Amino acid sequence: ILLASTGLRASEACKLRLEDIDFEERRLIVRCGKWGKERKVGIGDGLLQALHRYLAVRPNLKPLDLLLRNGIDYPVDRGGLYQRLQKLGRRVNVTVSPHALRRAFVTINVKNGVPLVYLQIACGHQEITTTRSYCQTSEEEVVEAMKT
Repeated sequence: ILLASTGLRASEACKLRLEDIDFEERRLIVRCGKWGKERKVGIGDGLLQALHRYLAVRPNLKPLDLLLRNGIDYPVDRGGLYQRLQKLGRRVNVTVSPHALRRAFVTINVKNGVPLVYLQIACGHQEITTTRSYCQTSEEEVVEAMKT
């Protein structure tokens, strides 16, 4: 839910600390973005609820602790995150990866009318062409959209 709702890179999600989540302002701070850039990303209702449920089963997390933990309470790294997503995907017969969720984030938000430039900022892309390349829009969707 975290990756699909925010467009975070796997490495950014793995470096996210509890203190990086601002529940009042409903945003999280990506402090370790690509090229060392920091950015803020909004937290929607679904992610907010998921974070509260997650923290309920991780009551001992301290502000400086990394958010994503495994079953024995060690931080999850990029490889561990990838493996966990693959395992979940196999359960439902879907190929999934952190990057696929990032692309889905862009595609879904474009279809919901979010301006591409907003998504560029949310994803931390330097070039809007990168953000555009993430959007998985079919030719048929373009045809249907142009009919209205």
